[in-house]
This record gives sequence, C-alpha cells and structure tokens, in this order.
Amino acid sequence: MRICIIVERFPQVSETFVLDQALGLAARGHDVEILCQQRTKGDAPALRTRQWWGGLAFAEDVAGRLSPRLQHKLRGWFDPLQVAHLRRFDVLLAHFGYQGARVAGVIKRAGALPPLVTIFHGHDVGTVQHDGATRIYGDLFRHGALQLAVNDVFRRVLVDAGSPAARTRVHHLGISPSAIPFQPRAPGSGPLSILSVSRLTEKKGIEYALHALARVKEVRPGLEWRYRIIGDGHLKEELERLAAKLSIDEHVEFLGAQSHAEVRGNLAESDVFLLPSVTAANGDAEGIPVSLMEAMASGAIVVSTFHSGIPELVEDGISGLLAPERDDVALAEKILAVAEDSSMRDAMARAARRRVEADFNMEAQLDRLESEIAAVVSARGVRAGQGVLLPAEELP
Repeated sequence: MRICIIVERFPQVSETFVLDQALGLAARGHDVEILCQQRTKGDAPALRTRQWWGGLAFAEDVAGRLSPRLQHKLRGWFDPLQVAHLRRFDVLLAHFGYQGARVAGVIKRAGALPPLVTIFHGHDVGTVQHDGATRIYGDLFRHGALQLAVNDVFRRVLVDAGSPAARTRVHHLGISPSAIPFQPRAPGSGPLSILSVSRLTEKKGIEYALHALARVKEVRPGLEWRYRIIGDGHLKEELERLAAKLSIDEHVEFLGAQSHAEVRGNLAESDVFLLPSVTAANGDAEGIPVSLMEAMASGAIVVSTFHSGIPELVEDGISGLLAPERDDVALAEKILAVAEDSSMRDAMARAARRRVEADFNMEAQLDRLESEIAAVVSARGVRAGQGVLLPAEELP
C-alpha cells in the first residue's frame, strides 16, 4: 500500500514511535511518505518527507505565529491545494487528533480523499476534553474511516465525544523486545539504582518522585540509593531546587537529554524505573509510555501510577508496582518494597518481560495496524490512490 503518515514535526526526538512505525511499515514493503508541517534536524533514513503546501511551506511558519482563528482560516485556503497529492495514496495515517482534524477539514472542503486513520496519543485527548473542545473533532468523527486510541481510557473519551463506537478502537504502541537484552538485577550488589526517563513536564510527576525518595530517606536512613533523571524540560530548575530543599540532592543527578543508546545503557544499570505520571492541570495525560515498555523488557522493576492507560501495561504486584497519582507516601512504600523484597524482584521482572513480548511487541502491533488499514482501504474501494467514499454506516 501507499501510505502517507501525517505528523506535525518530523523527526521528533520525543516521538520515536512515529519513526519506528514508519520504518516498520516501509520494511514490510509499503511505500511510505511523511507529510509534516515542519522538518526538524535529524535523520529519517529511507523515508520520503514532504511539507504541507510544498513550495509554499514557508507560509506554514507564518501561520504558526498567528491566532488560532487566523491559522484555521489560512489553512482553509491552502490545505485544499494538497488534494491532488493526497489522492496518490491508498490511506492517510495521521498521528495525533489535531492532524486528523486538519485532514478531515480538507475532506469537508474538497471532497473525497483516501481513507483517513487517526491515532490519538495523549494531550490530543486529555487537554481537549479538559477544555471542553472536543467539537474540534466533529469533522474527523464524520469523515474519518477509523479512530485508533492508544489506550481504552482514551477510546471511551472519544466515543463519549461523538466518535462512532464501531470506528473507534484501541491500538497499543509497542517496542522491539529483541533489541533490549533482558537481565534480572542482582540484589545487594550496590546502592539501589533508580532511573527516570521523561520530559520534565507536569504530567511526568517527577516532583512526586522526589518527595517519595525524601520519605524513603527519612524512613530508611541506612538504605543506599541513587536517582538519575534523564530528560529536559521547563521544570528542570524547579525540580533541582526541590531536590536541594528536600536534602536529597546528593543522591539525585539530572543528566539532561541523552541519545537512545545512552538511555538504554543507563537502563541496563538500573534496578528501578520510576515514572509517577499524573494528570496535569490542563488535562494532559499519558497514553501508555513507551519508556515503561522498554524498562519492563530490560529487567528493571517499574514503579508507576494508576494513571490513564498505564494499568493496561503494568499489572500491579505482578509485572510492576503502581501507586495512586500524587501519593508520595504510597510511592515511597513501593520503592521500599523493591529494596526490601529481593525474592519478588526476579519473578516480577520476568513477568514484565513476558507481558511486553506478548502484548506490546511492535511487530505484533504492526500486524494489527496493517490489518486495520487494509480493511478500511478495501471497504472504501480505494484503487490506485483514488478516494471513493462510502456512507459512514457502511464503514467497518
């Protein structure tokens, strides 16, 4: 199939799942092109990349500095110019609801296009619901062939907002477990090594990790531990000050952004992977973090929260440990449980690896995505990139 993957920026360091999915589909023989608003620095091997508006792409940067109303108006003028190009494909695969809504607007104005499949990831559901703005997806729910949510929580939100239930499904992301060696950690071989890998934003909950570790220090002053944080973001200085205020800064190291290879190296040396995600004040929420999947595949014990789709990946007490959101007392208890119960760690690590291999394996998820795409292409009667629309009630 000829597949157009539509994103805002490409390549994006924090969205490796887009690149992995695109390369995975291309490796299976599909003709894949990336359509983006903005090209960023970075390599995207073996993938064609095109910007919206082609030779007029510079105007996209101008539009980005305008008010939302004027952006919408400008895109209403220029986006339909892409219709001829979009009709060359068999299917349009949009990442994030905002991009799906943009393509649905083109369908509304210019008529038939190849079937549109949209994957919803997180803030495109949480913040939109929080703002009471799900109406922005009205055209997408009408014209989209399929809405795929990365967890069941988001699927229910989309259906409640008006997305047809039969065309709104869960599609988990995945990783390649074979690329991550599994190594159970040997307890008692040194300080408890704790790692977080995340953007330093509110929804990642790193402040609660720091408070929990301050409590660990208070309850078990003799326990040796170190906490490394990989990632950058606007909260970095605030979190550094918090670590000093809690008198744990000698145990905490902020490593900044690192390459994927460096992240995996640090992960292999860690006993605990700590990600106490929370729902942010603006409604932003996790999908199911890929970093948790990688940690579970590696043999580290995941300590996270009952947040959004995380319990769909981590079974509390079986393949990891979960605490309520914003509960640093419970979080500290989970960390201490890992430190004190060495017999639990091996069984939990192996259960976590099995969980990822069985249900969050990228190849298996690509199989499912291929099947979903092939079904909508077949149902829409798409031949050689010609978009032939069927009524919504006849869609799969």
